Amino acid sequence: MNELLDLIKKRRSTRKFTEEPISRADLEVILEAGRWAPSGHNQQSWFFTVISDKAMFAELNQRFREAAQHSSEAFVHKILAKQDFDIFYHAPVAVLVSAREDAILTEANCAAATQNMLLVAESLGLGSCWVGFAGFPFINGQGQDLCEKLAVPEGFRPLYAVVLGHKQLQNKEVRGPKRKENWVHYHSFFGE
Repeated sequence: MNELLDLIKKRRSTRKFTEEPISRADLEVILEAGRWAPSGHNQQSWFFTVISDKAMFAELNQRFREAAQHSSEAFVHKILAKQDFDIFYHAPVAVLVSAREDAILTEANCAAATQNMLLVAESLGLGSCWVGFAGFPFINGQGQDLCEKLAVPEGFRPLYAVVLGHKQLQNKEVRGPKRKENWVHYHSFFGE
């Protein structure tokens, strides 16, 4: 089987991390993978902010809670009811992924960069998780003070984060989700 497809199938979202920090070398490889993602018209419309400061994690977590109060989604309120919930899952590092607001397909571009980082983290034996909640404090033009603290350039908006660290549980201990049936239709295919 294809090695990359094997890696894709093996990767799981990690939500339990050890306290061991990841190496700067591994972090640089992960960031480089994000930088080499495809993007519409090659605009490369992302900006990455690396966070490892526990005080900043706490502030972002609190601002998530404040912003999430206004959500109409029941599952968000269920999460808010858990007082000990941490949007970063106590990971030692998070990469905040911000999108250039005037670019085309900017959210898709950032999603491609995020997926690249998740896959390379897995290839290095590290755990990772895509965290959409990290963007909540920045919805509707809010969080400008946080953008300044995090040195997010003007014209960019944080969308989500990739949390990184060493896994408490290995993938074989984590049950993978069942995949949907009947997910493709070949209208016409002449490759065979």
